[in-house]
Amino acid sequence: QVTVSVLYWDPHQLREPMQFLHAHSGTLGVVAAYTVFYTGYSKQHQRLDVRHLGRTLSSGWRNVLFEMNKVAGLAGLTLISAVALPACDASTRRRLAIDGACILLGHGAYSAWRFRDRFLGKNKKVAMALGVSTVSCVSYWAFPPLHKAVERLAPAWCYVPLPAHVMLAGLGLGTLHFYTMELDAAGKLQVRPFGKLALLAGAVATAITALAILPGPQQQAAA
Repeated sequence: QVTVSVLYWDPHQLREPMQFLHAHSGTLGVVAAYTVFYTGYSKQHQRLDVRHLGRTLSSGWRNVLFEMNKVAGLAGLTLISAVALPACDASTRRRLAIDGACILLGHGAYSAWRFRDRFLGKNKKVAMALGVSTVSCVSYWAFPPLHKAVERLAPAWCYVPLPAHVMLAGLGLGTLHFYTMELDAAGKLQVRPFGKLALLAGAVATAITALAILPGPQQQAAA
C-alpha cells in the first residue's frame, strides 16, 4: 500500500551544516551519480570516460552550467519519483520531495532563460510546455503554503485539486517532458545510457502513484 502524504519542510535543518549534509545525503548521492555516469559518458567513444568528465567540468562556467542543468533535470525527476516508493518513510519522502522540487525549480528557471527561443520553435515547444507544467505541479505538491494560497484565492465554484493528484500529474508530465526533449528530428531517443534511469524511474513512479490514488474497477463498481 502506498501512502501519498502532504509534505512539509523543516527550515531548522539548515542550522547544522553536518546535520544538513547527513539529512540530504541521498540527494547528494543522486546528483553525484548523474554527474559522473551521465556527464562523464563520451558519446564519441560510447563509454564512460573520466578524462571526458574532467574536460567537461573544466571547460568554463557557461558550459559547466549547461551540463549541470541536465544533471539537475535528471536528478530532480529521480528524486520526486523515489517519493512514490513504498519503502520510503514519511521523513525520507518529505526530504526527497523538497529536494527534488527545489532542484527542478532551478532547472526550470535556467532552462526557461537558456532555451527561451524554444517556446516558439517548431521542434521543442511541446516539450517546453510540458516542462513548465511539471515545475508548476511539483511546486504546488511539495510546498504546502501554495495549497493554502490556492484554496483562499480560488472561487467557490473552482475545483482545487488534491496534492496527491497533482503529484501524479507532475510525475507523468515530468516523464513526458524528459522523453520529448530527448527525441531527435527523426523521432529517435537520444539519451546517454545512465540518463535512461530517470526515464524509467519517472514511468514506474507514475504507475505506482496512479494505482495508489485512482479508483480501481471494484471501487468504481461500488460507487
